[in-house]
Amino acid sequence: EKIPDKTSHLEQLERNGFVPIASHLLEGFSTSTGVNLVAKGDHVVLKSDTVNHMTPSRVRLRIRGRDVGRIPLDQASHLSPLLYHNHVLAEGFVLEDPGMRLRLNSSIVVYVKIWAKNELFGDQPLRTDAEEHDRSLLQASFLNLARSLDWIKHPELKQGKKVGFYMEEAIKLTDAQKKLADSIPGLNCSLREYQKHGVSWMILREAGMGDSDTYDPLWKEVTNLETLFYFNPSTLSVSL
Repeated sequence: EKIPDKTSHLEQLERNGFVPIASHLLEGFSTSTGVNLVAKGDHVVLKSDTVNHMTPSRVRLRIRGRDVGRIPLDQASHLSPLLYHNHVLAEGFVLEDPGMRLRLNSSIVVYVKIWAKNELFGDQPLRTDAEEHDRSLLQASFLNLARSLDWIKHPELKQGKKVGFYMEEAIKLTDAQKKLADSIPGLNCSLREYQKHGVSWMILREAGMGDSDTYDPLWKEVTNLETLFYFNPSTLSVSL
């Protein structure tokens, strides 16, 4: 594949609504054999092998216009739906020379940049409930991908066996926050810790005592990547 002109390619991505998220080193494996198939510096594009609407599947390494390998399934299962729905792009270059003859299951080390489309972050309403539902699933895939690549290391997130993430009730409340949350007239149910955290924040805002620029405390800020974004571990939502 011809390597795109860097400046014009970046401009085109930005015009199409993509923002840079992070660059990452991935070690894939070859599914092809032959001579002169891959060389150090070759342009590589990651392509989805998803065959239906939302089923996670494999991710192919396309080099010189040919599919020559894949990335590990634990990363591909989260990345594949995002690539399939064009909410994420991933491309870069081969970092290490695998040798003149490529053998089956040979290591292919690539350095890729991952871009995400603005639509993924849920800041603009979609046309139908079905589209909103699909976006919520893709946001969960994005957070699972971020977790698997160590982009997000917040104590509120744990790896789940089936759903990926869940909220760990480890939020520490001050005595004042507990008192505010327990003082709601007519509330007969017991609130969880993260719910008390949100309720106390809302009460302070309504009383004009909170900072008007302060966002909901359930949203966490991610600042260590190329684009700042927020995520909510209790709903698996993301936002710019």
